[in-house]
Amino acid sequence: QIRCTSCTKTIPIGATGALPELCPHCRGEAVPGRLGPYEPVRLIAAGGMGEVYLAQHVDFGTPVAVKLLPALPRDALDALRRRLAREARLTARIPHPGVVRVVASDVAGDRPFLVLELVRGVTLRQRLATGPLPVAEAARLAADTADVLAAAHAHGVRHGDGRQDNVMVDEQAPARVLGYGIRCAAGDDAQLTRTGEIVGTPEYMAPEQLLDGPEAVDARTDVHALGLLLFELTTGRSPFRGANVFQALKLVESLVPPPPSTHAPGVPAALDAGVARALEKRPEDRFPTAAAFAAAVRQAVPA
Repeated sequence: QIRCTSCTKTIPIGATGALPELCPHCRGEAVPGRLGPYEPVRLIAAGGMGEVYLAQHVDFGTPVAVKLLPALPRDALDALRRRLAREARLTARIPHPGVVRVVASDVAGDRPFLVLELVRGVTLRQRLATGPLPVAEAARLAADTADVLAAAHAHGVRHGDGRQDNVMVDEQAPARVLGYGIRCAAGDDAQLTRTGEIVGTPEYMAPEQLLDGPEAVDARTDVHALGLLLFELTTGRSPFRGANVFQALKLVESLVPPPPSTHAPGVPAALDAGVARALEKRPEDRFPTAAAFAAAVRQAVPA
């Protein structure tokens, strides 16, 4: 099987190795009708958190990406509407070109949606579908992503879910980061998550997120995600991926990952050390900032 670069779902290859002319998943997806002033054109990607469509403004023709989230009960829509509006405010606060801007948010029936700045390229998950990256490219992308998060931290915004799907790349541009919608901003009194709710993707969470909840998230939590991202970019695998969500949570809490060079012999010792420090279980043992992580990565792999 291979993975479709548009919808990210797997496609079986024929006995002769031939590929279908069209992805059967993309072909079978009905494009939704008009969403506010935006007209969906075609499906870009699909996953557990909904679908993303290429769309355009019906009056101005402006191309955008619309993320249509799964249906919710009516009593949950108001809280999510506030959360989506908050993502727009958070991203507008960060003066960095690597932040994917939220243009608008609304609800269509029982399905909330986000209107995002259209970014050309692929997610890191799609980029890794063909295997791990060369060390220099992996280091560059991890450092670029850290630069974006450092800019967010400087303006009191933490991310808290630094998984592959939230980073987009293009050969002609640095990494772009999206997905700030369910995080807490430093100093923001709005608490939009319930006690005990898992906010984030289990294998990409830091131990303090599991043990202490969203209020424990700070810049060092994002550093943990950056360390995991660099591990995945160099090895093509996650050390915390379990058979189910409970196993993944247990691995995050207790497993000390092996050095990336165990799986990718070309990784230098200095990069091994940087990943190990970023993935320390105690926040105080990690790099204190995303900027410090980026500096260490660039020093380990100057190219």
